[in-house]
Amino acid sequence: MPREIITLNVGQCGNQLGSEFFKKICSEHGILPDGSLSTNEFIDDRKDVFFYQADDQRYVPRSINIDLEPRVLDSIRTSEWSNFYNPENFIIPTNNGAGNSWANGYYTTEKMSEIEEIIDREVEHCDSLEGFFFCHSICGGTGSGLGSKIMEMISEKYPKNILTSFSVMVKENPDVVVSPYNSILTLRRLITECQSVVVFDNSALADITHTQFGVDEATVFDMNSIISSSMSAFTANLRFPSTLYNSLNSLMIHLCPSRFSHFLMTSYTPLRQVNQISSRTSAIDVMKRLIQPQNIMARTRLKEGKYISMCDFFQGDVSYDEINEALQRFTDRRLAEFVPWNKEAIKVVHTRVSPLVKRGNRMSGMLLANNTSIRYYFQDILKAFDQMFKKRVYLESYREQFHDNFQEFEESKEIVKCVIEEYAKAD
Repeated sequence: MPREIITLNVGQCGNQLGSEFFKKICSEHGILPDGSLSTNEFIDDRKDVFFYQADDQRYVPRSINIDLEPRVLDSIRTSEWSNFYNPENFIIPTNNGAGNSWANGYYTTEKMSEIEEIIDREVEHCDSLEGFFFCHSICGGTGSGLGSKIMEMISEKYPKNILTSFSVMVKENPDVVVSPYNSILTLRRLITECQSVVVFDNSALADITHTQFGVDEATVFDMNSIISSSMSAFTANLRFPSTLYNSLNSLMIHLCPSRFSHFLMTSYTPLRQVNQISSRTSAIDVMKRLIQPQNIMARTRLKEGKYISMCDFFQGDVSYDEINEALQRFTDRRLAEFVPWNKEAIKVVHTRVSPLVKRGNRMSGMLLANNTSIRYYFQDILKAFDQMFKKRVYLESYREQFHDNFQEFEESKEIVKCVIEEYAKAD
């Protein structure tokens, strides 16, 4: 049976993403912005995975919202969702943020005891906690630095629970000049502390927004909307249980056969609006679209890698017979290249959908895949790091916090290189 999951949203990006995710699943469960239900109709679901019922019977998310500056959290607290979250789970230290520095975020100890107490309290409210979702960006200061500190604490205190991170990354033209520093230091924690990491690349998301919706310049809302669609489909089997992969553990055993090679790519189709749909979608069409490089939410050299594992999640008006036929055609035609040592690399699942949400498409699909080409993404980040670090530029905040000892950088770099090598050997 599905078990509870606690979501931690850290930093500006993490809180904006977490907010969109909960809006998305609230619409599927019939939960209004004040936590009440929109209908008395019986829905065979498991709201308790991501929500608990307060004394007044309102549904409250198992969510903890953390930032080092108040702007984003204040916008959530003054929106129509102001009464939705537990106000005690909003944590805003009384400083001016992390200044886009991993070091400033990591060494912010002002609220760590309070964060730990709130996590402990949420865990105690669970009957059978399965794990944690972690939403953040690895490029700025709070999501990367403070996020790393929180991941270490969770991993140490709750080692038997799964920690899954939804990490937004940037490798090309980052807005934050020290993004390569922050990324390398955070990747180390994503490698050592998490059991799975779903990678989202800003450039890929912007391209998808442009091609799918004709938007010249993608907004944060556009990109978070795409990510939340993927997260919703990923969690559908937990919230609307069926017989296959109705727990995080069962899914991760398939997708992440290696301890540290646990970085996943994702895609979702179709994303087009209802009035743009002009053709009938088939299961094999969905499977083909899901592996097209332009639909993957991380920009990698996909054709130079192989799939270690993949799982296609189907939703909508599609039968298991059609899915199995599509799977047979997919494998017979060898439409994707898999590593030779995993004979059970591909799985397909038909997930139930909410009867409350009108669907403009006959079916939709979501891909979660572990592909060796992710190493090229990390190589690009490592290259950008090396170019800056060799010149010793933009190191002021790190020098202050590290006391001129840059061993943290060197160790993080070596750990990232080890994962790159592990993915290379998997080929």
